[in-house]
Amino acid sequence: HFFIQSNLSRMDKCLKDVKDVNLDQYDHSKYKLHASIQWLCSFIPSYHKDAVKNNVRENLDFLPLPPKTIAGNAVWRDIIALLVSCEAYRCASFAIFGGPAPSNHWQVIQTLSRHGLYAVTEDGSGVVHSALITANPFNQGSHLAVIDCLMQGYAYKLVTIPRVVAVVRNIGAFNASQELPFDLEDSLVLWINKVCRKVSSDLNAAMESKKGDLKLGLVHPTSTPIAPAIPREIL
Repeated sequence: HFFIQSNLSRMDKCLKDVKDVNLDQYDHSKYKLHASIQWLCSFIPSYHKDAVKNNVRENLDFLPLPPKTIAGNAVWRDIIALLVSCEAYRCASFAIFGGPAPSNHWQVIQTLSRHGLYAVTEDGSGVVHSALITANPFNQGSHLAVIDCLMQGYAYKLVTIPRVVAVVRNIGAFNASQELPFDLEDSLVLWINKVCRKVSSDLNAAMESKKGDLKLGLVHPTSTPIAPAIPREIL
């Protein structure tokens, strides 16, 4: 719940950006890089003494899309510096997998592989250390491959079958013999379906209660019904 509330401003900006996008000119890679960088750099500790990290953290919520010339944008220059120096990966890897924190890109790749995650570019080749340490040219594909793996690792850590089952049991009926999820994706689908049913049920109950109050004259017909709050245990 706190996570959702704290990211409303970022979501509003993303929705505004989407509305302003001409689909004929939509650049998937640019938007993927933008979202991936926002996620990765969110692991950088707040109030860090390093000026570069502070600059990135302070501008993260309203990070502009990657410009054609990154060198001309101070924030994106700092971001590329954090990627090339491995600092952003070090923070994310330590937060997700625990210590000791990797000191270079090769150690990040090794940490990922120990958890069954392999950074592979779109052409099927494995990401190499040398592709991650150059700022000019910036190897976007290799960096995105590593970030994708870190996202998978974070998802596997956050969304476990026992954890999903425990949450689902709190919000509705659960038939283990028929509904027990078998992997990450299945767990998320189960959770989403249960949440949607719970919210739908609560909305219907609120509407029925509203109708009953109208019949008794307890509520003015033009008053706006208040949707029930989403229970904290489902988030």
